[in-house]
Amino acid sequence: MNVAPIDPVTRETVRELVAPASSDHPGPRLTLTMPTHRSGADGLREDAIRFKNLVGEAERLLKESGFTGVRLQHALAPLHALRTDDLFWQRQAEGLALFLTPPAEDDGKSEGALKTFRLPCGVPERVALGDRFEALPLIPLVHGEGRFFVLTVSQNHVRLLEGTRSAVMERHPDALPENLRDALNIDEYQGYLGLRSNKSSGVGGDVGGQANYHGHGAGNQSTVKQQELTEYFRRIGAGLEEFFRDPTPREHSSDPVPPGTFNPPVIFAGVDYLFPMLKEAWSYPNLLPDAIHGNVDALSANELHAKAWPLAEAFFQAPADREREAYAEKDPGLRSDDLPTILEAAKIGRVETLFVAEGERAADPEPPRSLDPAAVNLLSVAAGDVVGSGGRVFVLPRDRMPGESMIAASFRYPLQPAEIKISAAADGS
Repeated sequence: MNVAPIDPVTRETVRELVAPASSDHPGPRLTLTMPTHRSGADGLREDAIRFKNLVGEAERLLKESGFTGVRLQHALAPLHALRTDDLFWQRQAEGLALFLTPPAEDDGKSEGALKTFRLPCGVPERVALGDRFEALPLIPLVHGEGRFFVLTVSQNHVRLLEGTRSAVMERHPDALPENLRDALNIDEYQGYLGLRSNKSSGVGGDVGGQANYHGHGAGNQSTVKQQELTEYFRRIGAGLEEFFRDPTPREHSSDPVPPGTFNPPVIFAGVDYLFPMLKEAWSYPNLLPDAIHGNVDALSANELHAKAWPLAEAFFQAPADREREAYAEKDPGLRSDDLPTILEAAKIGRVETLFVAEGERAADPEPPRSLDPAAVNLLSVAAGDVVGSGGRVFVLPRDRMPGESMIAASFRYPLQPAEIKISAAADGS
């Protein structure tokens, strides 16, 4: 199935979403999140029921906040349209986040503006109406986390699989050769090479057989095979490069999405002697040094996923582990796990690295302009500000946090309380 159901997210995406309502962009912000299924009739029915319930809850919150009549209908129109978009629901990942901006009170014609993001991890079923969106579920995607690829190579078969923590799917890039014969057009010039492959061994003699080269001695036979494999991997690398930089725009909200400009980790799967050839032919920064070794042609996608995920998980966790160690060694003046301190520091761009506990919430007891105090997750506010100022955010399980708090931060330089107050006053806060 040639589907890439994870939507790309940039720093600018998060910066726009976390901006609070203002005179230029008035009105509340409605955030909906839900777990989803990639396929299966039962999963699609469950998603449809869950989404219907979320839309009902969104309607209730809007009514309580004063939306009535045509304005209410226009606000909910994008959500109702999405309910009948079968193609969209057939191309889901593990989670879905929707961000709806209802029309302004004096705008009696426009519909609400909706942005949707398919996520590589499950998210809670939730609706929140406040003065800003809750963008925390998107933060890991800014750095490309959660998405990896498995490249399986033998002389008989090339496969590319896209995986997340809980799922995997086959990808079929047009520029990626299917096998050695396809890459080298052997049918067209095997007479020139003087190669006749043994039917029991596959093209070029894969594991378990040898190729027959006529008109060449043993040394020439080895040289020809080496040249073939070098060219084979060069074409594999070129096909992957084209795939990873595919700029094709989407014409539909649920069309397949190319991986984008980041470099997702790629895990090689194949016999030992082929891996060095790939590394020599394809210079890619995130080709992981650990591979899945052996003849993998007979392995299913799920079997490959089970072998690949531990390698991908270690890759994703490594930056956070390094930053946690650095946090522990920092001077106390350059770190904090106090939420109010971190919020002020994040607002003025002082936070270098932020750690947020996965699944936790911190509500503002007196949120400005918020329709629902519980709707504003201060952890999301801090994370959005840090991403917007060029900092790094790690969303971690609670047991991997650097301390007991649900939030922690390291600072670019020591905080000056007076400076924070001046900045807050300048913002009108």
